[in-house]
Amino acid sequence: MALKHVFFNLRDNLRFNWAKHKFGFIPEGTEADFRFAELKKVVVLKLDGKLGDTEVMTHFYSAMRKAQPRLFLCVVCPQHLAPIYKDILGFDLVLTSSRKPKEDEIKKLCAQILNAEDETTPRSAGVDLVVTTEPHFRPRDFIFDYYLKPRYVAGCDVRLKGSSINLFLFDPDHDARPISSCFCELMDKGALNHGEVAYQPLVTPEAIANAQAYVQSSLEQQQQGVSANDNADADTDVVVVKAERKDEGKSQSAKKPLLLGINPCGAASSRCMTPAMVGKIIDRLVEQHQGQQMQFMLLLPESKADFVAAVINQVQHKDQAAQILRLPENTSVIDFAAFIHILDGLITVDTAAVHMACASEVPQLAFYCRDPLGVNENRWGPIGAKATLKLLDVERIEDIDEATLLESCSEFVGSLIAAH
Repeated sequence: MALKHVFFNLRDNLRFNWAKHKFGFIPEGTEADFRFAELKKVVVLKLDGKLGDTEVMTHFYSAMRKAQPRLFLCVVCPQHLAPIYKDILGFDLVLTSSRKPKEDEIKKLCAQILNAEDETTPRSAGVDLVVTTEPHFRPRDFIFDYYLKPRYVAGCDVRLKGSSINLFLFDPDHDARPISSCFCELMDKGALNHGEVAYQPLVTPEAIANAQAYVQSSLEQQQQGVSANDNADADTDVVVVKAERKDEGKSQSAKKPLLLGINPCGAASSRCMTPAMVGKIIDRLVEQHQGQQMQFMLLLPESKADFVAAVINQVQHKDQAAQILRLPENTSVIDFAAFIHILDGLITVDTAAVHMACASEVPQLAFYCRDPLGVNENRWGPIGAKATLKLLDVERIEDIDEATLLESCSEFVGSLIAAH
C-alpha cells in the first residue's frame, strides 16, 4: 500500500507540473478589486460530480442570483447533476462532460461558454470568475482556465495560491472551518450580502409527490397483508416482514408510520456500515419502540442491491410489523433528494445525504469518524438545529462499538416518536 501511495503521488505531481508548464495561466484580477456586482459571467467546474458539494454550495448560488439577477451562471458537470443545475438552481448554461475530459473536449466546452449569451450578457462578455472546490488542480483545471482566461479563479490548491488562484477558498488539509463559512468569506470579499447560511432543497414538487405516492403505495401493500415472500417473488422495491405483536389488542391502523431513512454507505469504504450493523439497528428500533409502526427506507443506489438484500436477510422482527423499502429503479438525484425531503428522520454516515437533510430540515443522526486534525467533521459536518453529530473515535465506521451504535439510534428515534 505504501508503494502504491508513493506511485500515485509521483504520477499526480508529474501531471500537475506538465499541465502547469503547458497551460499555465495567471488571472489578472486582484483580491482587493474583486466585486460580485461587477461580474457578468461566472463558471462553476463541478466535474467531480459530488452531490454533497452541490448541496452545500446552494447558499452561494442563491446569494449570487438574488443579488445579481442578470448574472450569467454556467456549470460544467456530469450528466447526473445536470437536472439540478438546470431545473432547480436555474443556471443559464449547463454543459455536461465526460468523466475525464481531454483537451479537445475541454476546448469545445470553453468555446460554448465563451460564445454563450442571453438578453443581458452579450457574446463578447468574457468569463469573470471560475470556481472549483476540488482540493488539488488537475490538468483539466489548468486547461479550462487556459482557454477561458477568467479575471478571477477561486480554488483550493495551496500550491497555486496567489498565482493561478487569486481568490483562495480554503486549505484542504488544515482549514477546519465549515465549507459554507469559506464561501461566506468569499462573498464578503466581493461585497455580496449573503445572510445566514441556508441550503436550498434539491427537489421539485413533482418529485416530492412521486416519493410520497411510492411510500403510501408501499404502506397500502403492507396493510393489505402482502408477505415478504410475495414481495420477493414479484421482484418489487418493497419488502414487508411481518411478525406477531405483543399488543394485539391495540389498533395500529390510526397511527401514521414513522418514515425513517437509513443511509449506511459513504463514498469511502471507511464511511460504510455493514449489512449486519444496519440489520441490528432495525431490529433494535422495532424491539424498543413496539407501539410505533415504522417504515425503513434504505437510501442506497441500484449498485448496492446485494447490500440491501443482505440487510433484509439480517433483520429478525420479533414484536412488530415493519417495512423495509428500497429506492425505486432509476432513481435520479432529484428523486433521491425528494425521498430525503419526506423522511421523519434520517440515520446516516458522512455523505451527501447529511447536507440534503439539512436543506430539508429533516432531523438526522450523523455518524462521523473523528479526524485527528478536526478538519473533516468541522468542514463537512451537518448545519442546523435538527442535526445530531455523533463523532466516533474509530478510523472506520464498521469498528464502532455496537452498544454505542444501537443506543444512539434508539435514543434518536425515541425523540422522533415523541415529536411524531
